[in-house]
Amino acid sequence: MRILLLVGVVMTCLLSQEVQPELCGRLVEEGGARRLELWGTPEERGFAHGFLMATRIMESFESDLGMMLMGRYPRYESRVRAELLPNFDFTKTEEAELAALLKGMQARLPGEGTQLKKFKRAADLADLKALNTAGDWAPYGCSSLALDGGFTLDGDPAVVRNFDYFGLKLLLDNQFVVVVKPAEGGFSYVGVSYPGCIGVITGLNAESFFTAIHDVPVMGKEEVLARPNVPRLIAQRRLMLGVGGLDALETARKNVKVWPTMFGNNFMVASGKFRPRAPFAAVLEYDLREDIEGGVTMRCADLEGEAASALASTNHHRLRGDAEKPPACERYAALLAEAETRRGKARLSLDDLFAVASVAALPKAPRKQAKLLHGTIHQAVALLGLCELHVKLGHAGSNIRDIKPMRVALRELLPTLKSAPR
Repeated sequence: MRILLLVGVVMTCLLSQEVQPELCGRLVEEGGARRLELWGTPEERGFAHGFLMATRIMESFESDLGMMLMGRYPRYESRVRAELLPNFDFTKTEEAELAALLKGMQARLPGEGTQLKKFKRAADLADLKALNTAGDWAPYGCSSLALDGGFTLDGDPAVVRNFDYFGLKLLLDNQFVVVVKPAEGGFSYVGVSYPGCIGVITGLNAESFFTAIHDVPVMGKEEVLARPNVPRLIAQRRLMLGVGGLDALETARKNVKVWPTMFGNNFMVASGKFRPRAPFAAVLEYDLREDIEGGVTMRCADLEGEAASALASTNHHRLRGDAEKPPACERYAALLAEAETRRGKARLSLDDLFAVASVAALPKAPRKQAKLLHGTIHQAVALLGLCELHVKLGHAGSNIRDIKPMRVALRELLPTLKSAPR
């Protein structure tokens, strides 16, 4: 009898334990920051993402949707889901990845675990598309500066970047570094993203190609909303997977030129691979006005002219603007001035590069980042020659300047990621 009782207890314990399927991914905690590593096919990566991030996806959705809609929940169903989402363009591969992501969430949170309380229904594929297009109906801030090898300690180009936004739970609490090793032949990459999003806000791929988004206040007419626009973070992920080599900047320009966008953007792009005397960085001034240069102007200098050794970007176009002279911007000028000042003393180390970014970071020191208030949500330095991305993930109660960065060296990390099971 005692033996039967013991066996029963053991079986009960085993059955009560969560059974984790074999995943093409893992979640790594490092110094309080999260890194999501994914490999395999889009479906395998999507399932792993959904399974590992299911709780945070649901928390973020419930927490932030009300703020993004200013409390008008009915507008989510009638406006976002019914009118906006059908006019975003996802490829079949991206759709499959999102569908697998939903399955991963359902596997991790069975039953009513994926129930959206405000709507009294389960989360579905359209809700994940809403997460992936949030940056298109709630625009982003940001600033960045690309520097050639004449500035840096290692003699190769680098990019510094601030991602500025409101302190939503989705971003401030739940953002993560993601490393992707695709099985379908695209380039591997590292980036910063948030739960449920397959796009990237900031990214660097294994070809040393970098991209980062900045919002520009160029708005279209109502008919622009009714065409197949490409979500901006998805566009950046497509660049990560497909752009590299000596002609990376021009390839990126040609790609975004055929991807309609709903709002104005500055995509900072830079590459560690470039031809002699050719630009290493550019700002793709990318908006919905296709009648001007097909919708994209590639800026390689502060104004029209030869390629610059230092190229800045904030939240205005400098070549596609309506005014004859670009508007003044305190952050834009501060980035350029700080880089020149520090180069006058010595070549810039990693700490120096973060210090350059910090002159444009928000809030200014020593104030702390607060939830729901505007600030620098993450800060990054890309060392293009080394193919490394160093990222500070902000959190409430801290100033971004005081956070220790996570280092992701793609050439070291990628060989450690498992290949997709066959």
